[in-house]
Amino acid sequence: MKKGSRVSKVLSVLLSLMLVLSFVTPVVQAVDTGVENTKGTVAEQTDVEDLLAKTVQFYKNKEMKLDSWQTLVGLYAAGEDLNDGEWVLPEWQKKEPSHLEPIHYGTEHIRYIFGLLAMNEDPADAWETKRNLYVELASQQNKDTGAFGGINKHMWALLAMDTGERLGANLGEWNKDTKQKALQFLLDKQNEDGGYSFSGTVSDPDMTGMGMIALSNYQGEEAADAAIERTKDLLRARQLDLQTGGFNSPGKFGMGDNANSTATAIWGLAAVNENVLAEKWHIGNQTVVDAIKGFQLEDGSYKWKVTDKKTNLMATEQVLLALADINAGSSVWNRIALKAEQPTAHVKIDGLDGSILSETEVTFEEDSTVVQVVEQLLQEQDIPFEIDELKKNFVSINDIQNGSLHGTDQWVVEVNEGSSTSLIDTIVNEQDKIHIFYKRNAVFKSNTKLKVGDKNPTIELTLHGDAFTEAASDASNWTIGNRGLTVGSVTVESNQKVLLHVQGEVPNEVLSITGLAEAVHSNVNTTANISSVEPVVSRSVDEMLADTLRFYEVERYNKDNFRWGMPGISWTELVGLGASSSQLIDGTARLPEWITKDPELNSDESDTDHIRYIFGLLAVGKDPTTAWETNRNLYAELAAQQKADGSIGPINKHAWAMLALDTGMKRGQDVGTWNAEAKEKALQHLLKQEKEKGGFSLSLNVQDKADPDMTAMVLLALANYQDDSAVNTAIERAKHVLREQQLDTAGWGAWGENSNSIATVISGLVASGEDVTSIEWQKDGKSPVDALSKFQMKNGAFAFTLPADKWVNTIAVEQSLIALQEIKTGKSVWQQFSEEETIEPPVHPTNITFSVETRTMNMGDIISPKQLEIESGDTAFTVLQREVESGSIPIKFTGIGPTLYVKSINNVAEFHGGPLSGWMYSVNGEFPQYSAGIYELKKDDILRWQYTTNLGADLGDDWNPIPNPELSLKSPENVKATITDRKLQIQVIDEKTGELHPAKVEKTEVVDGKMIVQIGEAGKVLDAVEGLELSSEILQVVVIENDQPYTYFDSENEVQTMKEWTITFSDTLQHDAANLEKVVVRNAMGEMVTVSTTLGEDGKSVKIKPIARYTKGELYYLTITEVKSANDKVIKEPIRKVFIIE
Repeated sequence: MKKGSRVSKVLSVLLSLMLVLSFVTPVVQAVDTGVENTKGTVAEQTDVEDLLAKTVQFYKNKEMKLDSWQTLVGLYAAGEDLNDGEWVLPEWQKKEPSHLEPIHYGTEHIRYIFGLLAMNEDPADAWETKRNLYVELASQQNKDTGAFGGINKHMWALLAMDTGERLGANLGEWNKDTKQKALQFLLDKQNEDGGYSFSGTVSDPDMTGMGMIALSNYQGEEAADAAIERTKDLLRARQLDLQTGGFNSPGKFGMGDNANSTATAIWGLAAVNENVLAEKWHIGNQTVVDAIKGFQLEDGSYKWKVTDKKTNLMATEQVLLALADINAGSSVWNRIALKAEQPTAHVKIDGLDGSILSETEVTFEEDSTVVQVVEQLLQEQDIPFEIDELKKNFVSINDIQNGSLHGTDQWVVEVNEGSSTSLIDTIVNEQDKIHIFYKRNAVFKSNTKLKVGDKNPTIELTLHGDAFTEAASDASNWTIGNRGLTVGSVTVESNQKVLLHVQGEVPNEVLSITGLAEAVHSNVNTTANISSVEPVVSRSVDEMLADTLRFYEVERYNKDNFRWGMPGISWTELVGLGASSSQLIDGTARLPEWITKDPELNSDESDTDHIRYIFGLLAVGKDPTTAWETNRNLYAELAAQQKADGSIGPINKHAWAMLALDTGMKRGQDVGTWNAEAKEKALQHLLKQEKEKGGFSLSLNVQDKADPDMTAMVLLALANYQDDSAVNTAIERAKHVLREQQLDTAGWGAWGENSNSIATVISGLVASGEDVTSIEWQKDGKSPVDALSKFQMKNGAFAFTLPADKWVNTIAVEQSLIALQEIKTGKSVWQQFSEEETIEPPVHPTNITFSVETRTMNMGDIISPKQLEIESGDTAFTVLQREVESGSIPIKFTGIGPTLYVKSINNVAEFHGGPLSGWMYSVNGEFPQYSAGIYELKKDDILRWQYTTNLGADLGDDWNPIPNPELSLKSPENVKATITDRKLQIQVIDEKTGELHPAKVEKTEVVDGKMIVQIGEAGKVLDAVEGLELSSEILQVVVIENDQPYTYFDSENEVQTMKEWTITFSDTLQHDAANLEKVVVRNAMGEMVTVSTTLGEDGKSVKIKPIARYTKGELYYLTITEVKSANDKVIKEPIRKVFIIE
């Protein structure tokens, strides 16, 4: 028995040396092995966590000095911070132990290496003597065998050296060769049964588990992997010896079922990434956790054998390590590392009325922001706080909210006594001094309305963002910067409201009232400016608009009206003048140079230049898709500036860019990448910037108040999306905000009423369908028009603010001009470039009697006499046409207006009843001697359309038609054409000699009563005597000169006045203005007509649309000559098409 006891004690000591070296499981710098971790099911993991927590608590309750390196590593593995002041650490953490020689044959170097790491001390720079324990341990290796000593020390020495290599330490003599020798020595010591033992050939789980830890760093090497597999088999065999789930220590000197053996086996399995809770490591329903439970005592410690009654500290620390490995899902030996020293900073927090937190030192992770550092500190100090959604500003600290003083007072941060800011997302540096404090921001406001001439008024002042002191009641602490006015006395009604009793008469100027520093807590002089007003005389929109246009005619270009020199006309002025007058085309306006010359604008310009140039060019009839001599597509360049999130710059630019691009799209122009997807992304980006309570502003903070100007500008863009329910909701919320922000004067202004804000809001409201003159937008009987009118100066310009100075503010004028035009028409000026043609509503019709009769043919009436309503401007023909078409009665006619002639009604045509038969009309019994196309009807007329068989004699009419009515003739200036006895003679004037030569006729055709004669060199010379015979159906002759041979499209009549022609070519066209200008339209006189020529999206088609309407009844022709493809080849021969407007 004595001998057995002695053996047990020896083994116990040896095992303690081994186990101590494998007890560290920190949660820092885990090595990714690519293998699943060793965590089990939720239930099993919960058991492990509970067991581990109970064991850690045992050590806390014990309050013992942690002199065992196993215990140190075990607590580190469990996630404990050994330097937090809660633990009693050994002296050798900081002080060199006296007995440790550089060459030591025990395991001391190994124990100190891992113990120091657990306490976050560097073994390569140990103690005050700066010893490198790795270097000293490396020198202990046998150069021939590779061994560090006995198998126990060798395993742990190999693991210690590999740990130093992982951490980048100086390892002295340790290199690739010495490392390989050490590994080979370990492989050679593996027993036949696959495991390891301290001595003998029967392997035990303790040494086998430790060997597996050393081998784990060599996974992937063939020999090591084979050795590891054999160790697993050995441990499984030892587990099967028992029924508890633990691992048996067999043999003559074995210890049987014990906590130490089970724990060290778990270390090894965890190190090689085995899930010890997996079914393959179960014994029936028993797991290793069940086995561990059998050894735990009530206080959380462990006994060695199940039959023992007392705590065994070595068993406890070894199980602690095993539980920590299972809980972490990996081995501590693959994770143990030094924690970097954390930087420190100092934080101080002051509230409204004093300190909330005195200066406190805090540690923080590198790259932490102010908000992260302060947030952690406030949580530790249990101080309530609130941060905005973006984590950039404190909203509240210690229940003091931003705006507690009803102003812009707020929490701000000051770093190192620098400038203060509300933003707290800046990076904190070592030893920064962070001062968080509540900043007052005193602002005076007054609702008192002063009129010029008021005597001894009382002025109410409210203070926002600060509070008055007792000194505010002293009149000497108040001054008025106007002669003749003084503060006689002060009544303090609250800490944020005073009544100033002023002595003197109110002048016609702004009153500047200042409260001296003593009057407010923030101790700063604070000033309020209050305007005095004179009675406003209401003026009509027409009067105001006329005065403004007169300013542009008379005063706009007088340099004496401007303080800093006369500015050029702006893009907004171009838009306003284009919508309200003819000044852009009659020479009154001085157009800027950039109308015709490329201003060398960057294609990716971040400012709003593209938008300004687009609208400015449109205002003067230019095409932004072929701008300037450089043929730039400003729409495409602007669309290309859109980012992935849908934005096209800040909200101001974004809203205007949407408006510009939507205008181009509505006009059918090439807008580049601006498609349905781009529009939707831009729209959603804009809607996301809506303020919490509705409206918009330049600020990105959703909780900030909306700005009336920015809200109105966004309404201009949203007006194009009113078929979207989300947009309509945003528009209604914006209107609600504008109603709330409307001043008592019926005007607007975020920083005081001004004409710009009033005009801008009017534009936004009109665009969204509001009538700003309605009672809904009135204040005490005053409308926004009244609010705007008081800013108009005698010369017709507008002042920005009141009282007005003598200098002209062009921005105020241009915005007011647009607003007035919009109020007058009820339409947004910004929609004028893309709005569709509208038909004016007809006046209320009157009654006539109407009939269509074929009684002379014994066929009765086609339409019996009846009463019907006519419209203003109706003629004898328009009534006939409308009535027969509504009854699906066929009708045929030629000509228009004075040349109109009805040929057939209900298939009863001219000449059906003989050579003198046809249709005639009478009004009130009289047969007019001119065409029904120009006879205008009036109330109570009796209109009869009757068929005659002998030129009206059978109808009681003695009218004889003029056999040769006067013909209309149109020809180019260099062509002399005459008609004599219905014969056409044409001569061409020689440009050099001025002599006349007979014309050469290439082609003639008659379309709708018009004879079209095309002359040119390819034609036949017209006989100067005979000329061309004109038949009776011809009512007008148009001569067209061909400068070269043409291929002709079919001629068309009844063409609409705004007809857009689309010509498709066989190849992609050169996209430049010079190429597109080869497609032209001319009138019958050969004069060029101004049209918009744009390239289609396919690059092969051209769209031609008139800038102004074609004249009704007139003839035009479209010519295409030498249009080139993208590869500079002429695509088609010259082509011409003749068309006649309806």
